[in-house]
Amino acid sequence: MGETVFDDFKTKIGGQILLLNKSNFKSTIGINGIYRKHETHFVRLQNFGSEIEGTFGYYISKWFIATEIGFDKAIVTHFKHSKAFKEEIYAEVVDDWYEPATGDNFYYGLVTGVSFRKHEIYLNIGKVITKDFRTSPFIPFYAQLGYNCKFRKKRK
Repeated sequence: MGETVFDDFKTKIGGQILLLNKSNFKSTIGINGIYRKHETHFVRLQNFGSEIEGTFGYYISKWFIATEIGFDKAIVTHFKHSKAFKEEIYAEVVDDWYEPATGDNFYYGLVTGVSFRKHEIYLNIGKVITKDFRTSPFIPFYAQLGYNCKFRKKRK
């Protein structure tokens, strides 16, 4: 979102378990570890967190549509303030790791996509609300266009 392409990013790694596999209806639950970084003129934030999410949807061989709900928890965040922040706003600011969490959000939305061979292209759209269920972040909606490559062992 800024001038430098890779100064804001989020990475996650985790796993997913299939809970329901009835006809074309499927339900999964997943858990991920998250690392994210955001940088502005005044501060660089680095964050470690976790995410738990569930999906339920209709899947056939070529396409799918599903609903999703999840919780993204920011566990600990490191603040590194710029010289400009210290000179212009608050000289006594402390650069350090801060907890408790600096931002926890629930999200819900729709996921749809197309599949071909071992590949999948998907579109994910939805809404974000904070953990108090009364407020929203500055940008309360999300959209994600993604690609998955499926790795499966062949069964004997």
